[in-house]
Amino acid sequence: MIFNCKNFHEESLTILEQKIVYGKVHSVYKKALDKVLQTNSMLQQLITLLQEFIDEQSDSDKSLQSDSNDKEDLTIS
Repeated sequence: MIFNCKNFHEESLTILEQKIVYGKVHSVYKKALDKVLQTNSMLQQLITLLQEFIDEQSDSDKSLQSDSNDKEDLTIS
């Protein structure tokens, strides 16, 4: 494995590593989408899963930003 998933930060990856990661994600996503479209039974489940992932990441980003702002507020006080 080229990178550690636990400490994944896109900006810390080289361009080659970013291309490898993107390729893997794209491949898995394409296979999942092809399966869903063939069966047409799990389409809503895939959409829900992806939306939950996006929402969780947005919440995580907001939490990190809030923590950063809290630290700045403590420093100013």
